This record gives sequence, structure tokens and C-alpha cells, in this order.
Amino acid sequence: MRTHPFKMLTATVAGACLLAAAVPMASAAEAAAPAATLENISSAVPVAAVPISAAVRVPVTVTAQTQKETNDLYTLDMQVPVISGMADKQYEQQLNDRIQKQAAQDLEMLQKDAAEDAASAKEVGYEYRPHDLTITYELKSDGGEAAGGRLSLVVSTYSFSGGAHGGTRIDTYNVQNDQTASALTLEKLFGTGYAAIVNKAVNDKIAEEPDMYFPDAFTGITADHVFYVKGNQVFIVFQQYEIAPYAAGIIEIPVHLPDAGAAASAAADAIRLQPQGSAAADALAYVQNDAGVKLLPLRAVAEHFGYKVQWSKTGTVLSKDAAQVFVVPGKDSYTREGEAAVQLGAAPVLVGGVTYVPVSLFSDVLKLDVELDGLTVVVGEIR
Repeated sequence: MRTHPFKMLTATVAGACLLAAAVPMASAAEAAAPAATLENISSAVPVAAVPISAAVRVPVTVTAQTQKETNDLYTLDMQVPVISGMADKQYEQQLNDRIQKQAAQDLEMLQKDAAEDAASAKEVGYEYRPHDLTITYELKSDGGEAAGGRLSLVVSTYSFSGGAHGGTRIDTYNVQNDQTASALTLEKLFGTGYAAIVNKAVNDKIAEEPDMYFPDAFTGITADHVFYVKGNQVFIVFQQYEIAPYAAGIIEIPVHLPDAGAAASAAADAIRLQPQGSAAADALAYVQNDAGVKLLPLRAVAEHFGYKVQWSKTGTVLSKDAAQVFVVPGKDSYTREGEAAVQLGAAPVLVGGVTYVPVSLFSDVLKLDVELDGLTVVVGEIR
């Protein structure tokens, strides 16, 4: 162990594992990239960066755009959700446009099918049964800070076209409500091993009541499968007839989200960050992913050692004196100005609204003194 005297930041480790696996490592071409300078990466890091500390996510508001109509052909009751209050206004508009477009397509189909069926009934001489379209919605997660920025909206569309019964379709809209919003996917929630995690939960549920489901109907989850987030769970949604008879209705199977804080507090030795002279990082956790890469909370540790942490549309900038370091979300690529990008074994991950990065970022890139002493990670500045 090195014996330099230094200002210490300790994190007692209980071996908590972050269930999200590391995002695939950057390509060899990226690893061999030329040394970075302010000039050749200025396009990726805008000058007008906004401090992360200023980007507090607030809950969104959802209001209904109502349209009702009853005539000889159909009954219409549409409560189409309109989202407001997102940090990223452009994404908000695009999201509302998607929701409106889907509702408009459903209405157009209703009107077309109703007119054709009514004409056919008149021609053949049977009684026409008016069609029906009902759209409702429910906000499952409001995108606020308490929800980790996760926005999850469920839209339910019921349609009846004269058969034995109507049918319901579930559409979900899942977004990470950050300054630059992005689609919230199963991979972002569970890591690259999301399929194994979700498949196990679904198969376990089917095994509880196998007679309720179609035999061999579930063959595995896909990246674009319908789901929503509520609290600390993800609900995998199966449409009517997808894996079970109509009588089973819409099937929702819960899968618990990985949570670094919960995993830590449940361990035998609680994980705590205890910087001398500050309690700001007391509740933050040191975590470890499935590949065994240890990760620390980026902002808490970097700011403790005097780095200014700034957010930009393409990543995070750490600056101190004349040094600048660039961290790109979703990529195992970390760059110190004037040096080539390096790979550290894992991309940054977001857990409970906190960004975690490999411990080696602090030793190899920020040039801090990092050691593992038993179950304690010690990070300090070499004097």
C-alpha cells in the first residue's frame, strides 16, 4: 500500500452489486483516438455548460385534450394526454406529437371502419352496431427528482367494432426527464443483461399459474417490449391475447429495479461515504457491477477534491485549475484534455438519479491516490 499523506475520502464496502451490466466497451478506434484538446473537442463540449447542481428535475404535469362525439356510426370519448413541465422542451413537443399522432390514427381508423361497416350492413340487410373508441391515460411516474427523473405514462385505447366484444391496447411512453431528455429503455433500467432479468421474472410468474397462459407463448423479451415504471418496479405489459386468453385481460408482471442505495443498506456493512469535514456524501453508495468493476458517485467525489462538475448536451465536464476531463454518457471512454481517451472497463451508469463511474477514473484520469484497504476504498490527494 502506498504511504503518501493525503486528504481522505472513505467508502466502506459491503460488496453491493449493481445489477446493470456494463455497457459494451468503446471500439479500438476510439481507444486509439488522438490526444484531446479544447480545439478538437470543442464541438462536443459547448462552452455554455450548465452546472449539474442547477438541473433539479421537477414533476411534469399532464392535462387532457378531450374530444367526445356520439352519432349513428360511433361513440367517441378521447382523453388524450398533453405533457408539460419537462426540462427538455423540444423533446416534450416531440413526445406530445407522438401521442397526438397515435390518437389521430385511431380516430381515423374508427371513422373509416364505422362508415364501411355501416354501408355493408345496409347493403346486406343486417343491423349495424355502432363502433366505439375510448382513450384514457394514467401517469405512473412523474419525472421528478424523487422519481429519479423517470417519466412513465400509460395510454389505454379501447375499441369496439361490432364483434363479440371490444379490445384494449396499451401504449406506454417512458422518458428520462433530464436537461437533455432521452427514451427510457429496459437496457437503461437493468443494464445490458436486461433480457435475462426480465425473462426470469416473466417465466417465474407464468410458472405460478401455468394453466392461465398459452403454452410456449412467451419466448423472450425484446428491447422494444411495452413496459412502464412505477416506484421501484418496472411492469412488463402483455396485450390481450399476447400470452393468455382474452379473459385474462391485460397482464402486467412486476420486476424490481436494481437500487444501489437499497442494496447497500441491506448489506452487512453499510456503504457510506465519509469525506472529512463534510457530510454531503453520507448517503451515497459505492457500487460494483456484474463484471466486478467498482464505481463511485462522480459528482460527490469529484467536487470533494475541488473539481467543478458541469453538464453539457454531450456529456459531463470536470474542471480544476487548468485541467479538464470529459465523461460521455453510455460510453466507456474518458478523456483528459491533452491526452488520449482511455477505457476503464465500464461506461458511466445512472442509479437513482446519481451518476457512477469506475474508481479508476479518479486514479488513472484525475490522478488521485486510490487504494483498496480491506473493505474500504480510500481516495486522496497526494501531497
